[in-house]
Amino acid sequence: MPCIELLPAPECGIRGKCVEEGNISFCVCDSKSGPVQSPEFAYFNPDDTLESGACFYFENYFRVVFVLIIILGSAYLSVTFFLIKKKSSLRRATPDIVSFIAIITASIIRLSSDGAFFGEHTIFTLLVCWAFAFQHIGMTIFYFRYLRYMYSKILISRNREKMESRLRVLHLTSYCLIFVDASIFNIWGVLALQTNTRMKLAGLRTLMTYHVCRSFFNVFLTYYLYGEMIRDMNSLVGSKGEVDVTLPS
Repeated sequence: MPCIELLPAPECGIRGKCVEEGNISFCVCDSKSGPVQSPEFAYFNPDDTLESGACFYFENYFRVVFVLIIILGSAYLSVTFFLIKKKSSLRRATPDIVSFIAIITASIIRLSSDGAFFGEHTIFTLLVCWAFAFQHIGMTIFYFRYLRYMYSKILISRNREKMESRLRVLHLTSYCLIFVDASIFNIWGVLALQTNTRMKLAGLRTLMTYHVCRSFFNVFLTYYLYGEMIRDMNSLVGSKGEVDVTLPS
């Protein structure tokens, strides 16, 4: 079995060396001055073992990253709690707060446990997935709240029925997206914890495909909704000829 080569990286990764013993080939890392092998996202190992994986994991650098996450995340939470004065503000900030608490807790677990790898350690894996899920949920809530606020500013009796119908659609769309976001990230976490490498890879590819589709959907939704909003404003003032709002080309 040949050693793993993930282009454009060299065979066995950075400072890795392919060693042959009889009919078996495996990678050896120069752990003193370079990266080591890691079970995280090792979905392309020839025989599904750590020893056949490439050398990509810079352990000391990652520890620094997790320390920074704890420090910056704790600072963000401190400022957020200091600025919150009302229960309504706390409800709006809840998804972001939960997301940061999850990623800070995951970072503490990673630093305090040698085997806390994504896809290997259950609690660490789920906390990372939940952190991403609540981050997406928070962004979705903020985006649709802003759209509803903008629509409420041009809501008058002449177009009230049409705009209220559109607001109901926006409200339903936001709940659907929140449900799908939460489901996709939980499915990713469950698949990442499977022992079958193909299942792990399927989970990662599902998440990446969803992100691509979600990005195109966000572009379409933003263009369509803001275009409709501009048309509504033009319909309100067009008869008087006082304001001319041009649609984006």
